[in-house]
Amino acid sequence: MTLAALAGHSPATAARARNDQAPRRWAVLYAADAAFEALEPFDLLVFDRLAHPAIEPLQDAGKEVFGYISLGEMNRQRAEFARLDAWGILGEENPN
Repeated sequence: MTLAALAGHSPATAARARNDQAPRRWAVLYAADAAFEALEPFDLLVFDRLAHPAIEPLQDAGKEVFGYISLGEMNRQRAEFARLDAWGILGEENPN
């Protein structure tokens, strides 16, 4: 189970969403060291909460940027684990 949360939304992407019905290119990235040029072809980007490149330059370039946390693969050492566990929204522990 994955929970996606909006990390940022620029006026440029809002205008494009209203005016452009063309298919959008998207990517999911699990690393902080991606070059800006490598992300240029994508309209929508999804990043790990802790491992991502600078977000503001991407938003300034009109990218729609999302962050995610995995509720099925949450590490107990993550700062948010206790709070999410207390809310009862985490899945069962992965036996692997």
